[in-house]
Amino acid sequence: MLQDFFEHTINKVYQKCRSLVFFFISPLPISSSYIKFGGWEMSYNWKGRTRLTREVVGKVEIITKNVHFNYKYALQLMNVNTDEDYNFPHFVRTIAHEISHCLLLDYDPGYLNIDDPHTSRHRILTEQLELFLWTLPEIQELINSRV
Repeated sequence: MLQDFFEHTINKVYQKCRSLVFFFISPLPISSSYIKFGGWEMSYNWKGRTRLTREVVGKVEIITKNVHFNYKYALQLMNVNTDEDYNFPHFVRTIAHEISHCLLLDYDPGYLNIDDPHTSRHRILTEQLELFLWTLPEIQELINSRV
């Protein structure tokens, strides 16, 4: 159920923001219409990760994005003590960060292959997405369920 909750929340923000981002960035997007939540993974190097896969079916290219979060966020959501870097505000920032990658991948599928995908465009978009996330009832529900 938690898996579905995060997949729903990620896609709600992604779909709502795609049209706004498209207004400011061109060319036309090369996009998938859905992001999969790949679950929680253990890592010492990252808080979240976006993976892009491509499949070709005949002449159709299908692009899928999978978002994963560090398992320490799952522990934190269950009120298990974790590192300070894995608190709830950092989790919301990480969600925004990964959705930002997904949106920018719509416009450049090679975006994650550049030396530093954390461009100023990515930082600005992440900041705006984070502000938006805090207004969502889904985030408020997570806050209320932790009290």
